[in-house]
Amino acid sequence: MKLTLPNLLIAAVVLPVTTAFSGIIGISMTDPVGQFDLGPDEIAGVVPSPNWNNIPYTPNQNGTTTIAQVIHNSKSEATSLGLSYRAWDGRNASSILNDDANSRMMKGKGPSPFDSSSDPHPYAAIELTGCHAAAGKTYDVYIYIGTGIGFTSGSYGNMYLSGAGTFGSFPSAANRVATSGYRTLNSRFTNTAGISVYDPNRGFIRTDASVGGNYLKFEAVTLDTLTITPQMLNSNSNFHGVSMVGIQLIGPDPPNPLIITSISRHALSGTLLCTWRSNPGRVYLVEFSTDLKTWQVVNNAVPSGGDSTSFLYWPEPNPPDRLFLRIREL
Repeated sequence: MKLTLPNLLIAAVVLPVTTAFSGIIGISMTDPVGQFDLGPDEIAGVVPSPNWNNIPYTPNQNGTTTIAQVIHNSKSEATSLGLSYRAWDGRNASSILNDDANSRMMKGKGPSPFDSSSDPHPYAAIELTGCHAAAGKTYDVYIYIGTGIGFTSGSYGNMYLSGAGTFGSFPSAANRVATSGYRTLNSRFTNTAGISVYDPNRGFIRTDASVGGNYLKFEAVTLDTLTITPQMLNSNSNFHGVSMVGIQLIGPDPPNPLIITSISRHALSGTLLCTWRSNPGRVYLVEFSTDLKTWQVVNNAVPSGGDSTSFLYWPEPNPPDRLFLRIREL
């Protein structure tokens, strides 16, 4: 931005900081015939968002299923996120009676573990690759869980997050980077028999080791390859115990672009007021130059004013014919 005033040409230069951001990514594990699919404009999730990815789920008792479809974020932009799963079985949550977007997402059929130690594939897992490029280097993870048929299903147990190289087997304690307990709804094992896995009147309930609910949240995850593995701690649930029906990755909020919005000069004092679009909690460096080659620091710790920051600068009693201000976000 340039502003021409009597005897002075003022120009401002901004050097923005680039922050990785791809919005919100929603994954809905649905059945192969698509009866629970979400439309692109339907809003669902604890963090309400459109453009959920409908992933057809078919149990694979012999190994891994890798999804070939391109996964999009909530802005309908293609990402490089990869998804694979493995599980013995999976069941739809029969206790959900409504047909709104959240109910259909929660009604989906997702990977479920089998609690028999004699089974060759007693665990279930979902692996997401390329999370940094898709959601940022730090992101939150929401995992939506359901149960199988009737109140005799459901379970309590743990949900584990682990990194690259842990998808092919149950993650050891050394490989687990985060753990949260869970207790499903509509289960005799968690004293929630008759309470639907999801009811629009009740909404989403965050679960842990002591509270029955329908989703888990892991904050500030930094794994580029993310593996999610549930473990049932009660017996007799078989493959009705817990089903991973949906996932949301929530990246950082997009930063405001660093843009000069105004420059003004006081007619009497000669002071300059420079205002720019800023980000809360950041610090800014203000420099000046007369030739765009040599820069001098005016202030190296201008605190953010929120979404907009202003800085008052008095060049000198006899300013040069040309003056350049440079703003940097630190």
